[in-house]
Amino acid sequence: MRNPQRRHAVSFAVIGKPVGRVEGPDKVSGAARYAADQLPPGIIWGKAHRSPLPHARIVRIDTGRARAVPGVLGLNDVHAHYVGTSVEIEVHIDVDSRLNVTEAHDIATQVRDRIQGMEEVSHAFIHVDPMEASTAAVVGGVGRSGQRG
Repeated sequence: MRNPQRRHAVSFAVIGKPVGRVEGPDKVSGAARYAADQLPPGIIWGKAHRSPLPHARIVRIDTGRARAVPGVLGLNDVHAHYVGTSVEIEVHIDVDSRLNVTEAHDIATQVRDRIQGMEEVSHAFIHVDPMEASTAAVVGGVGRSGQRG
């Protein structure tokens, strides 16, 4: 069994005495560094924007600018989505299947630039679909969706 003896009182420097907050001045002055202040190289930040018009529907999309680009035989699968306060548009364009990749890409770039030139459009995604020119001529410029090209 242990012998219960009284230990001699030790004078402690901190216990039982008020201690000031050592981090206080740094926090108040803004000099304190937090985990969120540490930015690793190449960090990417994101921010979500919501539509200012909840449950709004896009009822009409003017495709005239895209249809006016030389080389566009037709448009199909046109979709628009609100992203924050702006609109993103996705469209499939029909081009002559005999065009090379560079020519088709140039047409798609012109379509994209015209659509993105609209004030409310933030980005346009253009998909190029090859179409037989003879088919477009017979149909009269109507794309696969049945819309006039």
